[in-house]
Amino acid sequence: MMNLTFRPAVAADVRRLSKLVDMAYAPVVRRLYGDSPRGRWVHYEEEKVLQYLDREGEGVRVGEWQGHTLTFCVCRAYGHFGWFHSLAVHPDYQRRGLGRQAVADAEAYLWRQGVQRIHLMTWPEATQNLGFYQALGYAAAGISLFAYRRTDSPLPDAPPQMTAHTFARLDARAQDAALAAIDALGQDVGAGAAYAPWVAWTQRQQQGDTLLVWRQERLLGMALTYWRRQANWLEGKALLISPAATAAEQAGVLEAARAWAAAKGRGSLGFPIDLMDARAMALLHRYGFRLFGDSMITLARGADAAPHGIHLVRFGG
Repeated sequence: MMNLTFRPAVAADVRRLSKLVDMAYAPVVRRLYGDSPRGRWVHYEEEKVLQYLDREGEGVRVGEWQGHTLTFCVCRAYGHFGWFHSLAVHPDYQRRGLGRQAVADAEAYLWRQGVQRIHLMTWPEATQNLGFYQALGYAAAGISLFAYRRTDSPLPDAPPQMTAHTFARLDARAQDAALAAIDALGQDVGAGAAYAPWVAWTQRQQQGDTLLVWRQERLLGMALTYWRRQANWLEGKALLISPAATAAEQAGVLEAARAWAAAKGRGSLGFPIDLMDARAMALLHRYGFRLFGDSMITLARGADAAPHGIHLVRFGG
């Protein structure tokens, strides 16, 4: 058996890691989706790997054997909540147990960070992937899509007394206080989700920004979004709304996000959503969000943690 040695990636690895992901994924998406838009693999850019190294360098994992880089995986730990993505095995060395070793290394890293439940996503059509992860103890936990709404009309029902502002506009002291409030909101909503590092990294890297919505001194909701060049929509990566929020205040958080997207000149606003999350589905449907069918299967392993309030996140990059 080929026993890999694992370590965190470094900048010198970036070019070959980008190439490794391309070699591993391009034939898979072609086989799954043929000559359709989803079947045309988009190059895994070196800049993306560098960003992951900046965000959580120890979690960017490389598997080596006799000096050759054979596996790659990106882990993300946010308190008790974590996931891994972009797992790649060199095509010439697949079906030799290297994927299992890479998963075990990713899990060991995440458990060491205090994660209690590990998530991942894969394509619904990738039945081999589903079987692979189920054999490792993962169970289907949801079906992830995006829900979109146009920004040209306000939501009804939003209370006028709520305060909204972005994380980037705060000074350093206020940002520290906001990060503490974000982690407190994550504790309330996501059974220990601590997204403050993600928020800080997004702003530092100028990937996007986070909208914070308050009722007096209490943070009721946050919408972490990325800016996409030449895109007409605001891409929500995570949406959290406190379980203490009333129905009108839930609408207020969504309205603040809509108004922000409109002010940024974006024609629509989107958030990830799990088809199995009835509470979130009902909320977004009520206010005119429509589903986009780029679906992924979510799998999970570890302590079960049903969300309280609204907790929408995409378990990818």
